[in-house]
Amino acid sequence: MKVTYLLQKCSVFRMAALVCLFCLSSLSSTEVPVEMPAPSLQQSLIPNAGQQTLYVYLPQDYESSGMRYSVIYFLTGYGMDNRLDWIEEAVNQAMQVHPCILVSIPVRNELDGAFMASNQVVGDWESFICRDVLAYVDAHYRTLPSRENRFLAGFSMGGYGALRLGLEHADLFSAVYALAPGLFADNGLEEAMPTWDETFLKAYGAAMAPDLSLPYPYAQIPLFDGSSRDKTIQAKWNSGFGGGAQWIEDYLHQSFRHRLIVIEAGAQDWYAWIPKGCCSFSSMLLESGIPHSLRITPNGHDLNAEIFTNGLATALFPLTMMLPDE
Repeated sequence: MKVTYLLQKCSVFRMAALVCLFCLSSLSSTEVPVEMPAPSLQQSLIPNAGQQTLYVYLPQDYESSGMRYSVIYFLTGYGMDNRLDWIEEAVNQAMQVHPCILVSIPVRNELDGAFMASNQVVGDWESFICRDVLAYVDAHYRTLPSRENRFLAGFSMGGYGALRLGLEHADLFSAVYALAPGLFADNGLEEAMPTWDETFLKAYGAAMAPDLSLPYPYAQIPLFDGSSRDKTIQAKWNSGFGGGAQWIEDYLHQSFRHRLIVIEAGAQDWYAWIPKGCCSFSSMLLESGIPHSLRITPNGHDLNAEIFTNGLATALFPLTMMLPDE
């Protein structure tokens, strides 16, 4: 099975898209902050707001067109607000060429990141994303409500979430774009932990290895002391960013196959374990016969307008125009 390795250079397709952008008017998409109920996040030990804010980006002519649209769901990184104001112009330009709905989903709790986990400590973020959000958006906007017209993307922690949820729920999404996703190669956990501060360690521990007998935030954190208990904690931590084998198994057990899977990593990522993890996961996909693209760029651990336009907007947005609703 062939895997495509893409370098960051001006392809004919991307140049044509950029020419189209400059030929278009400066009309903007419409950003709509929406408060929606989040039943899946309630009764957790770390409290979550009963109303969560989506940022919904609509085509400029949404109110007058009467059309239904494909939806791109986006998961942001650790510590990040889900309003995409710093790349808003790039989002506008992409949506002018390929009108669709873009929904940026909150994945930040009071520990600054929920890691799309589902447990009694942090709440059921997986169901919030895959059930609450999808149902709300389909009920309140003119979407094309089928997997063929739903796409999942994310950056950093959100890139990890896009890959995991996208592969585990191929019945809900038909394409995945993961930018700088948190992924472990061999020894990835040992390499990653020195790059994380105390707040991140507690957030990741609460998501991956919660222990209700511990004080707030109920997080088990590995010490690498050689004990059997510590090895169990390490295994739980590895089941997050290092859980790719399980996601692939879950994907292959489903009858659905993605139209597109892209993993983008920056060669200059200051979290050096991330590009290593991306290459390792790409090898696992290749060995399993799963078509995908691994895109290695000269970037660091960033999401800006140029990176958005050259990567996600060029690869994922065109899919929103290709298939009608079933």
